[in-house]
Amino acid sequence: MTNQNKAYVFALLTVLCWSTVASAFKLTLRHVDYITMLLYSSAVSTVFLFATLMVQGKAGLLMDALSVGRRRAHKGSLRGTEGGRRGSGDVAHRNPDSGQRGRALLRSALNGFLNPFLYYVILFKAYSLLPAQEAQPLNFTWPIVLVFLSVPMLGQRIRPLSIFALAVSFLGVLIVSTHGDLFGFRVTNLPGAILAVGSAVVWALFWLTNVRDERDEVLKLFLNFFFGFLYVLAAALLLGLVQTTGIWAREVACPLPTATLAVGTAGGGALSLHALTSLAGTVARPLGTGPMGVSLEGILGCVYVGIVEMGVAFVLWLKALQLSETTAKVSNLIFLSPFISLIFIGLVVGERILPSSIVGLAFIAGGIFIQGTLRSRNHRQ
Repeated sequence: MTNQNKAYVFALLTVLCWSTVASAFKLTLRHVDYITMLLYSSAVSTVFLFATLMVQGKAGLLMDALSVGRRRAHKGSLRGTEGGRRGSGDVAHRNPDSGQRGRALLRSALNGFLNPFLYYVILFKAYSLLPAQEAQPLNFTWPIVLVFLSVPMLGQRIRPLSIFALAVSFLGVLIVSTHGDLFGFRVTNLPGAILAVGSAVVWALFWLTNVRDERDEVLKLFLNFFFGFLYVLAAALLLGLVQTTGIWAREVACPLPTATLAVGTAGGGALSLHALTSLAGTVARPLGTGPMGVSLEGILGCVYVGIVEMGVAFVLWLKALQLSETTAKVSNLIFLSPFISLIFIGLVVGERILPSSIVGLAFIAGGIFIQGTLRSRNHRQ
């Protein structure tokens, strides 16, 4: 098998992974709240990415990245005598690369705030408010958002065709959000729609900041998730503390049944009752509770999300890009993912797939494809 064919295999496996995650999000959110889901899944992903670094023989890269502040001595310097005191001939000094490593770690800490912390907090909350068939296409708009954010952040120019591509994708967003009722312009769940599109903006910001970082990709992702997990843990502990003081019950719990009813309405009365009772259970439980406070289904869902969405898919996609002759030969396969995802959402989650979801997704993907074609043409020129 040629390297290009291997690249296609890895790319298709990645597409399969991405196609299942929307269903996994929705099913897991029936058993845990979105903060708990992110806490456990990011912990699993951090462990998985650390193991990946070890298997790939990149332990040295990790040690080097974490060696900020390590001191180095010139040849002939004297080590300290008893008690750790330095001899008079000791000329040890700070490693000149220490400052650069420190800045790289700071970049990882900032990127870890964007992804996984902020991105998945917004995305998981959107999935808790919207049917999966709506949240997934709206989140898929990030490549179009990326183009327009590249203007102020990378100094790139916008061509008329890019504006047309944006208009096509935006029309798809309206079709999905209004269930096809464009003239009535009745958005079924405005907060959920804003969050889903907002997650695309956060991902585009993360992509633009990450593309300038030339460190190893797996190393960067591990450090991002390490810092991101710390942010999620802090948020879970803080929200758990707020909840136990009674503030949570007064200020946060009230709007949740309304959001749950919106999800239930799209899937039928039985789903509404199940989702309502499930969410009520998560509100009654402190957000920071350990595994004993989460059902087995919730734990398995978090593990799946942490390994597949936040780990395996990324590693497979990197391998596909490394083996492919050109990025374009595998990148177009991404367009299969949201449509296959609708099949899983219908079969596994049990949502009735609306025609507006399919049509709206086609417009969103069409706009992204137009923009991708323009980008490829510019590269050839």
